[in-house]
Amino acid sequence: EKDGILFYNKVGHYSKGLSPLVLVWKDSNTSRFSIDSPDGVTPYAELSCVLKLEKILQVPTTNTEFVLIALGGDIVEVVPSTMVLGQGWNLGDCLRFTVEQASLLPTPRKAGPYSQIIQVKGLHFQGKCGKSRTNPDPSCRIVFQSNQRTSPITISDIVGQEQ
Repeated sequence: EKDGILFYNKVGHYSKGLSPLVLVWKDSNTSRFSIDSPDGVTPYAELSCVLKLEKILQVPTTNTEFVLIALGGDIVEVVPSTMVLGQGWNLGDCLRFTVEQASLLPTPRKAGPYSQIIQVKGLHFQGKCGKSRTNPDPSCRIVFQSNQRTSPITISDIVGQEQ
């Protein structure tokens, strides 16, 4: 059974792990589960994602701040230490959230070790993940699933643009 289409950028050097040079495309024509759902048709009531808590390396203020990151180190949210302490979170914890909407922002020139910044609206903490969950979700999954819920683009749309 087909489960999507892989697009590769021919002009690039690849390394193991996530790469912006490879895209997995899923829509209702190419995959049964193009959107997170129990049956492949009706999406879950809320989009959920798993993020990892890390400490910001350089902060210009005296307060310690933390970031919630996606797989690959993309920043999703900056979190004040008061919230971290209040929730009982620890560095390296994988945490489950619901998200109302997500999109990518342009990356500042000096973003440090982080590669993308994801803008999220309505990020709500649901709970800590079990110890077996050691990695957060990739940022592309979070943004793709959000877009599939609000304004999905089909493979037909892409093929139509190429002609």
